[in-house]
Amino acid sequence: MKTEKESNFEINIMHVTLFLQSLLFLYLSIIGFIYSPIGQDASYYIVQARDIFNGLVLYKDLGTPYGPLVNYILCIPYLINKNPPYYLFYCIYYLTIIFSGFLIYKISAALFSSIHREIKLIFTLMYINLCLIQGGIYLNLEPFSVVFILGALFLFTKMENDKFLLLTVGILLSLSFLAKQYGGIFLLVFIGLILSTENDKYKFRKMCLLFMGFALPLLLTVTIHNIQQITVIQSIKALLGQNISVEGVKTGGHYTTIRFIVTIYRMYIYC
Repeated sequence: MKTEKESNFEINIMHVTLFLQSLLFLYLSIIGFIYSPIGQDASYYIVQARDIFNGLVLYKDLGTPYGPLVNYILCIPYLINKNPPYYLFYCIYYLTIIFSGFLIYKISAALFSSIHREIKLIFTLMYINLCLIQGGIYLNLEPFSVVFILGALFLFTKMENDKFLLLTVGILLSLSFLAKQYGGIFLLVFIGLILSTENDKYKFRKMCLLFMGFALPLLLTVTIHNIQQITVIQSIKALLGQNISVEGVKTGGHYTTIRFIVTIYRMYIYC
């Protein structure tokens, strides 16, 4: 049994840690908006978004090995200003990271209700700060993919109240894949979570709902590509990063992602 003095000491440590993490978050946020360095990747994504906004077709007029979703999200600043300043793009990126942190807090609250609120806030701020430190002041694709994965995980924790939430979970995982292909790996994680549930006679229905949700955004994307005169085969290859040639050099693509998914699946089966 802890003494009152020990309990007070732990609470003080939590408050000090929370305060320091909050200061670091404030500092990194200010630096991000004032300094706002434009990395090579950021300039590439912004130019792609500009060209799409001006009428060029992704995977047809523009070459990229990545998914299409973030390119379209980054078109939003062009609706506000024909020559948008970089901070408008950074605002979208920054808010995505902040919302990811919010989802982490909600997930931890759902899974670890007995843990102190301050500890959940500390880990939330640690996640946000690490995102901002590890290249987070540059515009990258990963946070856009991660936010959909976290959204799927949060809904998964609420699944007991509504089994059909799995349809939305599948949609979010598909959007994660469309933001960056590696997000598709997490489909296996959720399949494993469903299969690991004991005494659940609805596993097959849950799997069907998950796959249906995952398929919907992909089917919509392929349909849009077809309207843009991109064939189904070309669309599938494009989403896997396989048919893009820039200045005559064909990209390596993301078949490595597929091989990695198959490897993880085999490990899961044999374990």
